[in-house]
Amino acid sequence: MESRILLKALFSAILLSTSSITTASEYESQQPDRNQPFFTAGLTAGGDTLAERTDGTELTAGGLFYGGIGLNIQLTQRFDIRTVFGYHFDFLDSSTGSADFDRFYFEVLPVIHLTDKARIGIGMLHIISAEYSDPFGSMELDNATGLLMEWSYELSSSLSWGIRYSDIEYTVKTIDGFNVELFNLKVDGGYLGVSVYLSL
Repeated sequence: MESRILLKALFSAILLSTSSITTASEYESQQPDRNQPFFTAGLTAGGDTLAERTDGTELTAGGLFYGGIGLNIQLTQRFDIRTVFGYHFDFLDSSTGSADFDRFYFEVLPVIHLTDKARIGIGMLHIISAEYSDPFGSMELDNATGLLMEWSYELSSSLSWGIRYSDIEYTVKTIDGFNVELFNLKVDGGYLGVSVYLSL
């Protein structure tokens, strides 16, 4: 629990620190794409069902909303490295209470420029501090690393959107505080999603 509080505090501090970013030298301003910070947000769907309402609405291990801050490093005219640290969550309200699944993530995505506007990337997604809870209990998942793929398209110099796919699997660490790693229980956390990027 303490580690989750520290991670949330760290994430908030990183977001607040971006408000102090200023323009560097005139030379750097002529090369705006070399090291470009950005915000990102998106919607995802997929993975195993963790909770479901009587009307069929589901909470899944691959959903639902995420947001983060990252840095795009342009190595050549056709090749970038994109890094992101963010927060990903899904929730479900019902008459018996609410359920939620949240986690922090870090991604590293090598990106190839297909054209001046279109890009494709294949890289790594690492999930930490993943936890599910509802009125009847809780479940903690081990940190996990998986595949991340994304196609994106630049709408303007500061705005782009993309379609992403993730293949990742968790191992259940605890259920209601009891360690169950011996049973090697798996949860599919893969998803298909839509992303938006706003350069700073």
